Order: sequence, then structure tokens, then C-alpha cells
Amino acid sequence: MNLQEYEIKKKIRKEMTVGKIAEEMRGEFGMAEEKNGHVQASFGALRRIECWLGEKGQLCVETESNKEVSDETASDTIGKFNRFLVKVTGYTSKERRKNAMKNK
Repeated sequence: MNLQEYEIKKKIRKEMTVGKIAEEMRGEFGMAEEKNGHVQASFGALRRIECWLGEKGQLCVETESNKEVSDETASDTIGKFNRFLVKVTGYTSKERRKNAMKNK
């Protein structure tokens, strides 16, 4: 399992809710289940993806990978996961990487 925390742009953070996260997960992954403030789904190379809002307004994401999928499935999963993160954080993968380096 892998836990990551992502900064959310201020204007998006003000409107971000667990329901909005679930809506975006359904849009990208086809399904999402809300439970106790967390949203969980499964898609492609992700056996499990669980998201919630952290105490400081950040997006917390815990993933569990399925390494036994085809390269095509893995690539498709990465693309959908990145689109999901852009929608809920407001940051592109390049901006998220830059933020992660800044916060280390």
C-alpha cells in the first residue's frame, strides 16, 4: 500500500467535499463507494484506491496496486488516475511533483 498527500488549490479546496471526490472517482473509474468520510474504488491496475480529506485540507490517497495487469491496462490506469488528481487538486502531474519537492 502507498499513502500520498496532495495539496489542493485554494479555490478548489473551498468547494471540495467527500461527495465531490466520489463524483470525480465515478467519472474516471466508473464506480466509487462512500463510507465514513472516505471514498473507495477499484479500477484497472489499482486493486484499491481510497481517498479522504486530511485535517489540513489536503487530499489523502492510499492505493494498492495490482502488478499482474497488462502494460496497456497499467498505462490506462495511470492516465485516469492523473486526470482524477487534476480534477480534485487543480494541479497537473508536473505541478504536483514540483510541490512535493518543495515540501520535502
